[in-house]
Amino acid sequence: MLLRLHNVVAGYDGSDVLKGVDLDVEKESITCVVGPNGAGKSTVLRVISGLLKPRLGELSFNGRSIAGMKPRQMLSGNCAGAAKP
Repeated sequence: MLLRLHNVVAGYDGSDVLKGVDLDVEKESITCVVGPNGAGKSTVLRVISGLLKPRLGELSFNGRSIAGMKPRQMLSGNCAGAAKP
């Protein structure tokens, strides 16, 4: 599994937007997040990118936890060896 979110809870100002979100992205696949306004699409992307720390749940990339990792760390290649071919 390339990217996995398991039971992720996150939101803003004490209000949870994501309530137990699960998402699995296989290597070499194309994944699309769709939904109506207010469904939490942008919040999912903010959690994945490190802009928003999940309150609960697991977030991993290539089997290594990236929960709480800063965006700069991910971009510098520290995201579970993401910079390696």
